[in-house]
Amino acid sequence: MLADAAAAAGGGGGQAARRAMPSDEEVKAAAAAVLRVSDVSRVNMKNLMAALQERFGVDLTAKRQWIQKYAAGFADEQAKARSGSRPGITSSGR
Repeated sequence: MLADAAAAAGGGGGQAARRAMPSDEEVKAAAAAVLRVSDVSRVNMKNLMAALQERFGVDLTAKRQWIQKYAAGFADEQAKARSGSRPGITSSGR
């Protein structure tokens, strides 16, 4: 599923010939596509990296820290959006 989302974010990977390192913006867009269709609380870096590397057809180890930081920020924004969209709900559920 993660690989499908990454592929849908801009083409195929898999057996494609090696390409140049994608830009941060390209990686950001593909990561966002994966994370949008996933339960971000359950996505781990291994699966996210595999999906992105399949999408781009290159080793993204050099961008791992950046991707991890972006994914954490994305998850934080999703959590804020969820909690902000339900006014009157407190952390105790009342």
